Amino acid sequence: MSSDDLTTQPMLNTILERLNEIAAKFTDELEAILKAESEQRSEMDFLRREMEAILKELGAQRAAIAALETAVDKGFRSLDRRLEVISSDIIKLRADFRYIEDRVEKLEQRPS
Repeated sequence: MSSDDLTTQPMLNTILERLNEIAAKFTDELEAILKAESEQRSEMDFLRREMEAILKELGAQRAAIAALETAVDKGFRSLDRRLEVISSDIIKLRADFRYIEDRVEKLEQRPS
């Protein structure tokens, strides 16, 4: 071996050791990043499933509200028709009552 080989070999070993340390550190950091990314994906998948369930429930609630609106509208229309009938009957009763009052008044004014 030459004297250059003796001085170069420890330097190469030092460089290789340092490269190995950097590679190990890089590998550890990369594994930590990949683990965090995997955990975030799992959390996002969970949140996506929760959001889908919420949207499905919201759709069901909207359908229920639409059915309720239809039923309430139908009920109000029925009530409106009934109130029209009652109003008409009251008007007729008032007219009949006035007619009866007029007749009673005329009968009372007749000399006996």
